[in-house]
Amino acid sequence: MIIDFENPTGSWIRIWLDEPPPGLDFVTSRDWRVSNLSGGVAVVRHHRVAIEIFRPFGGMFHYGLLGGGFDSTDIGTPFRVRVPARDVTTSCAWPSSRLPDGLVEYSSEYSESILNGVKDLGVTIPSRGVLSFDTMVHSKIGSAATVFRALSRGVVRALTSKLDVLPTKEEAFSLLA
Repeated sequence: MIIDFENPTGSWIRIWLDEPPPGLDFVTSRDWRVSNLSGGVAVVRHHRVAIEIFRPFGGMFHYGLLGGGFDSTDIGTPFRVRVPARDVTTSCAWPSSRLPDGLVEYSSEYSESILNGVKDLGVTIPSRGVLSFDTMVHSKIGSAATVFRALSRGVVRALTSKLDVLPTKEEAFSLLA
C-alpha cells in the first residue's frame, strides 16, 4: 500500500507499507553496523516500510527517503538495528522521485542519526527481531542528519502502527515527529 499526501505549503510525504518503492534496489552490504537495543513493547504489524519526505522552508528544502525491513524470525536475540557500515554508491537517479537530483545510495554519514532516531523512541521499539535500513535516497543539497533521524523514527512508528486504513495527512506527517 502506498500513502501519498501533499500540504498546501509544498511539503509532501509518501509511505510504502509492506512493499518497496518502485525501481529501488535494496542495499546489499556485506559490512553492517549492528546496534543491540534494549527491547521495548511495540508489536510489529508491517514487515517493510519506506518513507519519502520533502519539506520546503524559505529558499531551501529538506529531502530524504529511508526504508527498512523487519525480520521477526530471529526472536532469540534482543532488538537489533542494522545500517551499512560503509557508503554504498550507485550514483544514479531514482526515476520515481519527485526530486530531480535524488541519488540512490546509502551514505554512511547519516548512520549515527538513523540509529539515534530509533533510540529516541525508547520503549516504543520492538522487543525482539532485526530491523535493517537498506533503502536510501538523498540529494546533494537538502538532505541532512536531522532528516534521516526523523525518517528512522517514522519507519519504526510505521512498522508498529495500525496503518491498515488510510491515515489522515496529519497522522502521516506526525510519524516523523
